[in-house]
Amino acid sequence: MRKLGVAALISNMLILVGAGHGVAPILLLETSVLFRLPNIAEFFSSLPEYEKPAYLSSIILLIGQILFVAALFTTKRLFKVLAMCILWIGFVILTYKIFSGDNLAGFSLLFGLPFLILSGIYTTKLMVPVS
Repeated sequence: MRKLGVAALISNMLILVGAGHGVAPILLLETSVLFRLPNIAEFFSSLPEYEKPAYLSSIILLIGQILFVAALFTTKRLFKVLAMCILWIGFVILTYKIFSGDNLAGFSLLFGLPFLILSGIYTTKLMVPVS
């Protein structure tokens, strides 16, 4: 069960995001945001409109990833499900513009499918009581 959780976490970190004139894994954006935390408001105001969801979701995903790593070392199912929900919220923020025809969001959705599948299986196994 723990291996499945780690696989979901790694697949979350490797979601590719369109950034500028290229692509990068979300883990790289999270690292970039960490170094800009002291001036985060100024940083967000200087971003182009199409990159704001990617950076916002990277902050939420980073919080979810930290909580999920902590949850892997506990037996509390609720904590694990809460961390997974935060990861899903970050993923939704990253890909919600797909409905308005944004190709970058579609690109992230395509590379986020392994995360969705693995996290869905992991959460389902958490929720189904073992008899």
